[in-house]
Amino acid sequence: MAKNYQLHTLGWKAFQDLCLAVAQECLKRPVQQFLPSHDGGRDGAFVGTWTDSGVTKSSTIQCKFTSNSNSKLTLPMLTDELGKVSRLVQQGLAEDYVLITNHFVSGAAEANIVMAFKKAGATQCRVLSADWLIDQIEQSARLRMLVPRLYGLGDLSNILDERAYEQASMILSSMGNDLKKLVVTEAHRRSVEAINRHGFVLLLGAPASGKSTIGASLAVGAADLWGCLTLKPTSPAELRDRINPNEKQFFWIDDAWGATQFQRSSMDVWNQVLPLIAGALHNGSKFLITSRTYIWSAAKDGLKLGALPLLTKSSVTIHVEKLTADEKAQILYNHLKFGDQGTGFRRKVKTFLPQVAANEHFLPESARRLGSSLLSNGITLTSRGVLDFFEKPSDFLLETVRSLESPNKAALAFLFVSSGKTPSPILDGTELSLASQAFGVSSSAIRNSLNELDETLVLRAHDTNGAYWRFKHPTIAEAFGRLVAQNPELVELYLTGAKPEWLMSEVVCSGMHVKGALVVVPPTYYPLLAKRLAVCDSSSLRSFLSLRASADFSRKLIELRPTLIAEKFSYYRRIADEVGAHFLARMYEFGLLPEENRLTFVKALHDAAIKEADSSVVEKDYLRNILTADEIEELWSNIEV
Repeated sequence: MAKNYQLHTLGWKAFQDLCLAVAQECLKRPVQQFLPSHDGGRDGAFVGTWTDSGVTKSSTIQCKFTSNSNSKLTLPMLTDELGKVSRLVQQGLAEDYVLITNHFVSGAAEANIVMAFKKAGATQCRVLSADWLIDQIEQSARLRMLVPRLYGLGDLSNILDERAYEQASMILSSMGNDLKKLVVTEAHRRSVEAINRHGFVLLLGAPASGKSTIGASLAVGAADLWGCLTLKPTSPAELRDRINPNEKQFFWIDDAWGATQFQRSSMDVWNQVLPLIAGALHNGSKFLITSRTYIWSAAKDGLKLGALPLLTKSSVTIHVEKLTADEKAQILYNHLKFGDQGTGFRRKVKTFLPQVAANEHFLPESARRLGSSLLSNGITLTSRGVLDFFEKPSDFLLETVRSLESPNKAALAFLFVSSGKTPSPILDGTELSLASQAFGVSSSAIRNSLNELDETLVLRAHDTNGAYWRFKHPTIAEAFGRLVAQNPELVELYLTGAKPEWLMSEVVCSGMHVKGALVVVPPTYYPLLAKRLAVCDSSSLRSFLSLRASADFSRKLIELRPTLIAEKFSYYRRIADEVGAHFLARMYEFGLLPEENRLTFVKALHDAAIKEADSSVVEKDYLRNILTADEIEELWSNIEV
């Protein structure tokens, strides 16, 4: 990187993160604790240890940050630090005093500083200036991974080869302007350690807890540190097809087992893929998997975890929402500092920020919204009002979306019916026409609105296929889904324009309750939904009918696809875990399972219990209910024998 590397734009907290990483990575100092400072938090010191001739000694590592790009450090600027040296000597912490700064330091100034600190009692003193720091950044990819804010400060082409540079540029574009707001949390540091040690990390967390931000920084680091080509498969089948045993790859799988709810139908393919992941890890590939915590809780019961033991190791499972109060405070500070709120808003809200940082409902995405005048519209600047903003983020976001002007709503609708992503520039097509007609605006107004909403509700990024638009955060799609569910006209828009596979994972029939479902479809639109879904594969449809469908809708879909019941079923595990068993039981409950098919299923249940010792047949009510009293008696008599 060029020697004018913009360290002065880091901000004091990011600079402290850099100093901590430098102490551990470059100076090989295990840092024990943080020493308090008395200058408003603009610099600080770490206590570490070092080994000299086999003897472990103490050291104080002092951070000195400046926001002036051309500032030169002089001895008078260190008066406060000099005043603390005698106390550090008495505590046995000044055998080695290391000053790390982004100031430039002349040779004469360095000599004066070293002499003064030794005279004050330090056994030895070293001054590591901006030039030294830049050299370390250029030489250490691990250092850059630990402080991903560095990737946004210089020309990546100076340190990355062409392929890695292209990868990093695409990933950084997906972060938008969030990179400069990034706070290196303990979850981030543990993730870096896990991906370095195991080649694998599972990021778990609530929606909006920061999984994607950590994921993006790890992906950039993978391109930098290992030269890995980053791949983002959207299904286990795509992951299976893209694993190349002859190449080191970095796989980033977001929402692995479902975006907003658990996708049971994917379990069979995932269990086929787990051994392939284990083999790829052995060959040097890396894997980052994210999931909402409640979805992972549902998924792990259906996964053959023995095929990939890393999934059960707590050392690679990072619960990203477990933030400290200090981390929350810094996240708030960064989003307000780099947001577009006016001085008056920041002054008024400052009073309530300590309460927010202590609140258990704090989420990084809510902090981002607080820093945006658009996304915090309607907030009441009182203690209760600000806490409600963080405790009820979905409600506030829904009201923000509801209050948008028609062109802006149409822009979100266009993305919504486009499955959340569409190429840029926007071309005319069915989705654009539907959104335009639904809100009575022109296509050009929708295009203008996307630009207007960039970095707030939507984001323009790029990948190997070129530029594209997407929702800034998945929770925005969920908020628009709630708006759609409350408006029958918008439900029709969605059912007409969305892709069938998107409908399969995001809608439920009226009366059904699936956590995370975006749209509830009333009976009026069952014929339209059945027509749209009828083209999907049998396995997915059976899963949908088992978990999301009412009896009335199931009847309509079965009329269009009668072979869903007639096809032959095979069972390979505990029968209660089979999608086919759930489906047949559900159809029996709805009165849609012909007697011939019921008898065939009863034989499968009998064989599972007797031949495979499968206790789930008698443990699960929904399976037992399929059997008549005589069939249950026969089953028990055979089990007793």
